[in-house]
Amino acid sequence: QEVQKGFVRPRKTDLDNLPFMDRGLIYDNTAFKTRFKRTHMASRGCPFRCAYCFEPQFNNLYKGLGRIRQYYNVDRFLDELEFIKKNWDTRYFKFYDDVFPPFPNPGEMDWHEEFCSKYPGRIGLPFHLLTRADNVETLMRKHKLNVIRDWKKAGLASLTMSIESGNCFT
Repeated sequence: QEVQKGFVRPRKTDLDNLPFMDRGLIYDNTAFKTRFKRTHMASRGCPFRCAYCFEPQFNNLYKGLGRIRQYYNVDRFLDELEFIKKNWDTRYFKFYDDVFPPFPNPGEMDWHEEFCSKYPGRIGLPFHLLTRADNVETLMRKHKLNVIRDWKKAGLASLTMSIESGNCFT
């Protein structure tokens, strides 16, 4: 088949039908075998335009070729975490999403509620996540959703908050 210069395939937006990553390549064959923190992502994509990140260019490349944010459904996400826990000594998860769900939209807020209700029973390990201070503040102020309290109840041990700039006009 001929390759077309400049052709960009649409974004993969249905993550649920992807197979689990072959983590054994890393966890069985490298120093990560004896490390008990496992990294994982519940989502892909970020609409923010942080100067230090590649996402704005990535989003421009895929403009009109699928939504910016994609995420596994909660059960699919937890299935993979259970698989990791069963197969490798795992004591801590680091969720390495650009910004861990939710964004202030109904689908992701529902995802958040479901994740927080199911994670303790199915996984029950402490976790770390990445988020943004302005996103957390918007969820709390406009949507009355206290995500940090909810994450803490689910198992949050620590988090990292990104701040693009101290000046909202830059």
